[in-house]
Amino acid sequence: EIGPGRRWLFQEWSLYRDSPDFDVLAPSSESPFPRVALRAGVDPAAIRMGSLNYAGNAAESYAVFRRRKADGTLPAHTRFLVSFPTPGTSLTVLVDERSRAAVAPLHGRYLRECIDEILAVVPPDELAVCWDVREAEAWEHGVLPWGGGTVTREDLLGGLLTVAGWLPEPVELGFHLCYGDQNARIDRALATLRPEGFALDGDLTSTDRLLPARIFPAYLGVLAHLTTEIFARCPRRVDFVHLPTVHAVETIDATAYRPLAALEVPEHAEVHLGVVDLDGGLDATRRHIEAAATVLPRFGISPECGIGRVSSDEFAFTLDALRVLATEMVPR
Repeated sequence: EIGPGRRWLFQEWSLYRDSPDFDVLAPSSESPFPRVALRAGVDPAAIRMGSLNYAGNAAESYAVFRRRKADGTLPAHTRFLVSFPTPGTSLTVLVDERSRAAVAPLHGRYLRECIDEILAVVPPDELAVCWDVREAEAWEHGVLPWGGGTVTREDLLGGLLTVAGWLPEPVELGFHLCYGDQNARIDRALATLRPEGFALDGDLTSTDRLLPARIFPAYLGVLAHLTTEIFARCPRRVDFVHLPTVHAVETIDATAYRPLAALEVPEHAEVHLGVVDLDGGLDATRRHIEAAATVLPRFGISPECGIGRVSSDEFAFTLDALRVLATEMVPR
C-alpha cells in the first residue's frame, strides 16, 4: 500500500468523476464520500473512460520484485501479490445504488482488462491475487456499508465467485474479508485522497484515527460462514483467505474465537488471521494467537487491514511484531 495503492479503491474515483456520462452526487449522512450517478439517457455500453492503472502500478512494482528475487533478497518461491477491491466493493463506495446495475458490466470490463495486462507482464505461476471484500459484513443482514443499499447472500457470493473465475488456475487466489481499516490515521488516509480531487474538510495533517475503532459483534461467525461457502462453491481453487479479528472480538479468549471453529478449510488452503493488535501491543497480539489456536489447527498471522495507512511507529511495530512472532510460533 504505497503510492496510489494507499488510496485503495479511491484511485478509481477520478475515472468516474471526469467522465461526462456521470453526475457527481454530494456526500450523504451515511457516507462521507461523494458518489456518481449515470446521467439520464446514457448507454453504459458506449461509455469510454481512462485506465484503472492497476496494471501500470503492478508492472513498476514487479520490476523491483524481480530484482529482489534475482539478488536473493526474496526466496525463489515467493509470489508477486496484487490486491484489487471487488467490483461489488468499488461500486458500493463509488456509484449510486440506482446506477449500480447498469455500471457493473462497464466496471467489470475495465477490471478484467487490468488483469489481462498484468498477466502479460507477470507469469501466472508467479502471481497471486487477493480480492478485497468490503461488502463481507452484509452477509449477516444484507445491508451494505456506507449507506450502499442492500444485497442478498446469493448475489454477494455470486459476485465473489465471478471474479474468482477471471483468473487462470496457475494464479494463486485469495480473499480479504474486510471490516474496514480500523487503524487508519487521518494523515495517512484522507490526505492521500487529494490527488483524486476530493474536497475534504478538517486538519489533514492530524495523526488521529480516521474513525473510532469499533467492535463488530458476531463478525467471526459471519466470516466463518462466508469463508466456508467460498471454499465450497468457488469454481476454481481458492488458496488463501484473510480474516481480520482484533476488532471482531470483545474479549481476547477462546470463547470469543469459538465461532471460527465452524470454518471448513480444504487441506490445500491457508487461513490468515489479522491478529496484530496496535492498541494492545505484542502481549495482546500473543493472546489473540493463543485464543485462535484453541479452535483452528493451523493459521497464518498478519495485520488487520494492511499497513499503508497507519502511523510510522505502528508500521515499524507491525513489522517487528510479525518478525518476533514468526520465530515463536510452532508449526501446527
